[in-house]
Amino acid sequence: MQNRIRQEIFASLAKESSKVKENFSSEGIFDLSDLHIEVEGLGVEDIRASDAKRQLTLPLTPEDIQTLISLSSKAKFGLKEKTLLDETVRDTQEISSDRMQVTIEEASLTSMLTKMRHDLGLSNHVKLIPHLHNMLIYGPGQFFKEHQDSEKIEGMVATLVIVLPFPHIGGNLVIKHNKQKEIFSSENIGDPRVKYISFYADCLHRVEPVKEGYRVCLTYNLVLESEKITVDDYTNASLEKALEEYFRLESGDSPLKLVYFLDHSYTEHSLRWDMLKGADRKNALSFYSAAKKLHLIPYLALAEVHESWTTEGDDKDPEIDELIENNTTLSHWVDSNNRTLPFAECNAHLSEIVLSNPMRDPVDSDYEGWMGNYGNTMDYWYRRAAIVLWHASNEIAMNFYLNHPQALKDLAELTKVGGQEKKVFEIIEKAGKYFKKPQCDPQHCNFSMFSSVSLYIKDKETAAHILSPFEWTVFNSEIAKDLINLAILYGIDWCIALMNHWKKKKEYGHIVILNSVTPIIGSLLALEDSLEANMEFKNKLSTFILETQVEAIIDHDKSHQRSSPIELEKVFIKRINHVIDFMKACALTKSASLVGHLLSHMIENPRLYSEIRLSEIFFEMRHQIPSQELAPYKLLHDHLVKVIDQELEKGLRSSNDWSIPVALTCACEYCKDLEAFLHASTETRKVWPVAAKVRDHLQRVISGFMLPVNLSIEKTGSPHKLIITKTDKVYQEAKRRFKMLTHHYQNLVKD
Repeated sequence: MQNRIRQEIFASLAKESSKVKENFSSEGIFDLSDLHIEVEGLGVEDIRASDAKRQLTLPLTPEDIQTLISLSSKAKFGLKEKTLLDETVRDTQEISSDRMQVTIEEASLTSMLTKMRHDLGLSNHVKLIPHLHNMLIYGPGQFFKEHQDSEKIEGMVATLVIVLPFPHIGGNLVIKHNKQKEIFSSENIGDPRVKYISFYADCLHRVEPVKEGYRVCLTYNLVLESEKITVDDYTNASLEKALEEYFRLESGDSPLKLVYFLDHSYTEHSLRWDMLKGADRKNALSFYSAAKKLHLIPYLALAEVHESWTTEGDDKDPEIDELIENNTTLSHWVDSNNRTLPFAECNAHLSEIVLSNPMRDPVDSDYEGWMGNYGNTMDYWYRRAAIVLWHASNEIAMNFYLNHPQALKDLAELTKVGGQEKKVFEIIEKAGKYFKKPQCDPQHCNFSMFSSVSLYIKDKETAAHILSPFEWTVFNSEIAKDLINLAILYGIDWCIALMNHWKKKKEYGHIVILNSVTPIIGSLLALEDSLEANMEFKNKLSTFILETQVEAIIDHDKSHQRSSPIELEKVFIKRINHVIDFMKACALTKSASLVGHLLSHMIENPRLYSEIRLSEIFFEMRHQIPSQELAPYKLLHDHLVKVIDQELEKGLRSSNDWSIPVALTCACEYCKDLEAFLHASTETRKVWPVAAKVRDHLQRVISGFMLPVNLSIEKTGSPHKLIITKTDKVYQEAKRRFKMLTHHYQNLVKD
């Protein structure tokens, strides 16, 4: 069905276009006497007066040609953002426009521009304004390979070439658009008239080598002066019927679009309704006219098409075989008033696209040879411009889809005025799935806007639906205030259920820890008690937040049970900061049981929380929180006094004890042997003939556990030998640890 209607849309436009010949160029002649050219430095012998402009005598003489060449420079060309000089691409001489003054008699100029406007299929209401670009001089053998003109000035729509009469053979200008080709012959043996040709700037064109003589021409950028869009003359009944049927189709939960590709190329500067070229203009205005009658919203957009093909043949000469992927991305949106909109990119499904002409030269390509389990593919990227339509009833949904921040902001503004509930509900309903698109980056969170809408509508189910997409990471002090207001309106149980929904969204399988929970709890408790229920709400919310936080900390610790010491060291500071922050928050709420729960967990995991680390946490909290809140820490205090006392009673290890008490997490036979060597109190050196892969594995294990050993490889025999030597860091580390434990113990027993 969709395919048939798309074919009818294309046919309706093709039928109208067939009535008028599609021109992409316009050529003609005018009298030489109507042209006057002054060139800076021409005929001036005194170099001090070289900025003076002298009139060029026409027709040109061989002497004039040589003078012009002496005043010229090698012509460069543009490639994307660069300006290059490469005589294998462009070989010609140039005199820039700032060194010339060219005048064409008004009658001839008006006649020429009128003819070009008509031939190029432009509206009678527009004006073409020529801007001189340069003079080009092609001598024998000189040329310009196929290229596309860039938009050198804003509003440029076409290029004009005026060839001065001078005898030459060759130098044809070959212009291509899609599958059409025009050849403009400027050859001149004795004709005194001036030849000219204009063509759309996006046309590919080349100047073939001059065989004899000199081809001298002036080039202009043709700028289109804006017109007011009028659609009365562009009614297309067949198109209207096809569009009406198309937009009656079911489109699932996504608004239905129609994307019609234009024939000509456009840039972000030239994509305007009043600057469309040739048949594009007629077709666009036909769509525009039909859209107004059928309550459709018309836009212009730039499209990037990516095609991926399988290939056959060898890598040097691959041939495309089967299309395996085709994606179209729309961007740079322009509305019917020629305003550029801050819309995001969106994809167009293949079933929504009406292709006016086959894809022509890609802007980029990439070949991927066979890589074992993928490859032998050729990728092409094309750029086209498009007309995009959707029904006015979907405008709200598309606004939320393509410019969600602004659409949400506009909706939030409505909630500042009473009596708009019905309209707000209608917008939410029409926005559909695109309404729930929150920005969950804590730096750019729009929770407050969603919250204001949720509070305004006073509907419990819809409010939960609106706020459900957020995640635990959005929590901050401002959101705590919003949650209190939501809890007052919809109840604390509703609010807890919402946060439980957020909590279930896990990152990498683990609950996300709030970066700083103390300011959140502090802000929550500091809120004014405008209602008696507020204190109950604040206490319940605080408890829920802290319970979730301690659960997340413990869950996170479990994920590091088998991490190497070096991996634990990388995350230690952040992990301890979360612990201290949580304990501070618990002090604000007098949540002794939660502190005890976390401390028990820490005591039970000495690999994650050593006695030295636990002592540092205890001393930090003793300074950070009021003394009356220290009661839960007696468990930690007593534990530390006991275990440190037991370790100190053993005394400082002997300097002759070379054992390294470590439990490796890898259980392979090599790691078991390594562990046995490390535990040995008298062995200091191990010479180990093992294969390269085993050596690499053992080196990674030793590095990960930050073991106090030196490694070297003896490259004799087969396999080479890994030499592991224990260092005096074993004793030095033990001495440092004993000293720190002694210091911490003395401070602990003072309490």
